[in-house]
Amino acid sequence: MACLEWDDHCTIGKIETLNPRSGGATSLLLYLKSLALKHDFLLFGNPVVYPPATSFPATSLLSQEELESWFARLGFLVHRRSKGVPDAWYPRPGD
Repeated sequence: MACLEWDDHCTIGKIETLNPRSGGATSLLLYLKSLALKHDFLLFGNPVVYPPATSFPATSLLSQEELESWFARLGFLVHRRSKGVPDAWYPRPGD
């Protein structure tokens, strides 16, 4: 599941999966990246770990560091603002 806000860019508000580490969220981000490249828009989000609505074994969930690394491996630029909140964006070609 994903909560996406569309304007002249796409803000990724939340990504959740019922099967952590199964590849579903990666597939979603790869699809969004392909749309962003095809239609020339920016993808943006704040990769922050939050407690899930359902219970999962602690070993199946990503830590904050793993989440930020996951975004970076998928080609997103990850940066922490002065207050420590991470930003992640997939730049338009040439940005």
